[in-house]
Amino acid sequence: MMEFKCKECGVEFDVKMWRIYRCPSCNGIDYDLHDKYVSSHPICQKELKKILDYDPEMGIFTWKTNYYTHCKGEVAGLISSSGYIYIGIGCRGYQAHRLVFLWCFGYLPENIVDHIDRDKKNNRPSNLREVSHSCNMRNKGISKNHKTGIKGVCQSSGKYNVTICGDYLGRYKSLLDAAKVRYAAEKEYNFIDCDKNSTALRYIQNNKKEVRP
Repeated sequence: MMEFKCKECGVEFDVKMWRIYRCPSCNGIDYDLHDKYVSSHPICQKELKKILDYDPEMGIFTWKTNYYTHCKGEVAGLISSSGYIYIGIGCRGYQAHRLVFLWCFGYLPENIVDHIDRDKKNNRPSNLREVSHSCNMRNKGISKNHKTGIKGVCQSSGKYNVTICGDYLGRYKSLLDAAKVRYAAEKEYNFIDCDKNSTALRYIQNNKKEVRP
């Protein structure tokens, strides 16, 4: 229980976590206090496991009991416009992949939780890892409109320019040569630990029989 003082009438009252901050005396709601408290008090593992069940083989959460408008056993979460699954608990929305860490390991990561295979809906523990922002950016997928299909390789006037992290690595006649230069740079810049799906390596493997990663 937490004690608060109403801004309107000055009456002190207690509220439970995840409850609306409505004064029992004047019926006023302190939205500022409510938002501040909820943002600074995320759900804990114990509370999460009272509300949700988690299937690590499927990577999905289901409601453990009837919860507001949700029914027991119903798959929890909605897919947002960003492609991630969000689950509303109380007055706060959580990304499902972050809740996996809380469920399995007992904490919400300070860093970014990255989907290794880049499938934002694949929330199996084996597909999730805690990484830095820079590592997460390195594991970003490539745009569908990218003409060469290789990150950091662009075609211009019949040749291929190669870049990595803002560094220019040269201009090459063949896409295969450009891919080799890009992949060598990815290893030098330690991209391999972050990007498990190198588009440069994939192109090399598809166009040359023997290439060592």
